[in-house]
Amino acid sequence: MPRELSIVSRKPIGLDELIRLIDNAQRPLGVQGIDAGISAAVLTPEGGIVCTVSAPVRILTPAEFDRILPGEELDESRDFFFHSATTPVQSDGLGHELVERLADMVDGRVITTPRAQLDDGQ
Repeated sequence: MPRELSIVSRKPIGLDELIRLIDNAQRPLGVQGIDAGISAAVLTPEGGIVCTVSAPVRILTPAEFDRILPGEELDESRDFFFHSATTPVQSDGLGHELVERLADMVDGRVITTPRAQLDDGQ
């Protein structure tokens, strides 16, 4: 499974969504802001990272949307947000499961393949 993921969503993901996510999990988990609020981590009771999610970045232009999702159209009448997510190998699939649930909560989707294109066309 890929360790680096992206979420494209119609709503931004914030601490409220992460808290709702862990409240509905089938095991005890916690949330901690990291990097002065640039990211947040979902943690096991022992402090192990299950997944991390970056703060939302609003997608403002069709060119940026096409860079993230080549060939798809940006509906400029709707807001879209981009989040980076990571899951360590040790999460045994739980990190991916939580990232998928989080994307569903914000009307988004997880991108697991490296679809982003470099600006210079390489």
